Order: sequence, then C-alpha cells, then structure tokens
Amino acid sequence: MSSAAAPLLLASRPPLLSDDGRSNWLWLADISQWDRALELRSDLGPQTTGLADHFRSVHCLRLERFQLWREWQDLIASGYTNVAAACATPIRLPYRDAAFDCVALDDVSSQASTQHQVLRECCRILRKGGCLFTGAPGRSVRRLTRDLTRTGFSAVHVFGAEPSWDEPRCIIPLNRAAVLGYERWVRRSSPMRDLVRHLLATLGWHTMLYRSVILLAYR
Repeated sequence: MSSAAAPLLLASRPPLLSDDGRSNWLWLADISQWDRALELRSDLGPQTTGLADHFRSVHCLRLERFQLWREWQDLIASGYTNVAAACATPIRLPYRDAAFDCVALDDVSSQASTQHQVLRECCRILRKGGCLFTGAPGRSVRRLTRDLTRTGFSAVHVFGAEPSWDEPRCIIPLNRAAVLGYERWVRRSSPMRDLVRHLLATLGWHTMLYRSVILLAYR
C-alpha cells in the first residue's frame, strides 16, 4: 500500500517518508497474509511507514502518549491513513489472540527482566504462521533464540545486520556460505582485519562479526 502526499499538520516538521532500508527485513519474511501488523517501538518513523506500505493496517503501541500523538499526526499528514496508535505496556498487550500477521518489536534483549513476558504476549497475538521481527546485539542471540522457542515460536531464523545511514542495511543469513560470501565481497579498513574476519567466518563464529542481528520467528 503506497502513501500519498498531504498537507502537514505541523509546518515545522518534515513529511515522513517510507524507508525500505529500515524495513527491508520484510523481503525475507515468509508471511502468507499481509493484513494486520503491530509495531512495538520507542518511536514512529521509517519502520512504521515501511510496514504501512505493505500491510492493510498497522497498529503502533507506545508507552509515551504525548510523543505518540505528535508523531501519529505526522503520519496521517503524510498520507498514512492505515496506521492506528495506542499507549499500553507490551507486558500485557490489549489485543485478542491471533489478531496479527506480523509483529515488529524493538530490541527486547535490552529488557531482560521482562523479555519472556513480552515474547509470550507477541506469540499469543500472532496468528498461526505469523512472523515476529526483532533486533538484538549479537551476544544475546543464543539466549533470545532459546526464549523464543520456549514461548511458543516454532522456527527462528537469525541474520547478521550491517547498519548503514546512507544505503539500505545489508542482511546476511548466518550460515557459513552466506557469511563467507559477504565477507569476501566487503573490504574492511585493513588486510589484517579482513583476515581475522575471514577466520571467524570459517570457524562459524558468525555472531562475533556483526554488532547487531535480526531474528524472524514464526508462530
């Protein structure tokens, strides 16, 4: 679903644009029904617009009401009329079971004390075959993958992510062939660093190569 330009409600704020560089993980998501998505993030922006371009309706849930209302106005003014906003805690989501086809979640690993509860709620509101997206530091992959399977997700796929501000980020499947291929293609700051990274890739220590990873977990 594409957006159409509309007059801004707040003249001092620029229009929000869709940025597939922040939502390009959708290219990898195996979702049979692109109807309803839920986004649990700290702010509205490129991720929200990317979801709104692909799903019939998007619900955005935040903790801060004032920021949510202001940024939601910007979304509506930029033509994203298929976005709804609400304030609530992710520990108990205000939605029925199997309500969504996709959930996009901020880095849940930064809140280890509530991680299990949040993931359990995400699993509850996803329909069978639905997909959860979340990002995390590479060091937390093993714990997060274990928690995803314990809360009811049947399959978890992990990808390395190379953030970039001027180009869409690279997403690398964390298997030996893909990582070695990517590392041969990218040249780092020094031949010695390239050699060390190639060795880590050969040994299978893939989560040490990338500062952040993304996980796609299926209900």
